[in-house]
Amino acid sequence: MPLPDDVRDSRDPVAALERLLLDRARAGVSHGLVLDVPGYGPLGLDDLAVEDETLVGVVTEEEISRVAERTAVLPKVARDEDGRWREVLADWENHDSAVPVTVDLYDALRLLEDETRSPQANIRLAAVGLASNIYFSLLSSRWLVDTSGGRHRWRPLKWCSRSWPMCAPGSPPGCPWWTARAP
Repeated sequence: MPLPDDVRDSRDPVAALERLLLDRARAGVSHGLVLDVPGYGPLGLDDLAVEDETLVGVVTEEEISRVAERTAVLPKVARDEDGRWREVLADWENHDSAVPVTVDLYDALRLLEDETRSPQANIRLAAVGLASNIYFSLLSSRWLVDTSGGRHRWRPLKWCSRSWPMCAPGSPPGCPWWTARAP
């Protein structure tokens, strides 16, 4: 699929054809494209979801489609290793074309409340949240799991003047995982 950077900026006939192809891809291809999704059959882009790059390998395909309230995720066969598919979808979205729903980190954090998720899955997702500096979103979720399976909200012991969690004595320097305590 063409992208705006692929189209020549001139008045020659080839450039005009490239611009026409780009416009048709945005308007016609995106709305008419139907992909054969394993386990679901043919689906249009509006029926699909994709994960934000920060969530690759952190949430499952089932979780992505559930959070997005879509039938399935964009199949791997429609994704290239270089990530050009993301650029094409971003261009299409900027031009009111049909695109899958994107699940971003804030959307995915709702999964932390899912008591069927494993503690390891919650830790992976919470770690992405911490790495992205969205502590306050994590404060409202019961994502810490104790050995009995009980879930708890993360509560920092105290905050320093820079709004970074101060760790408990004996914990690694700057480690927010060690600042949690049960209610």
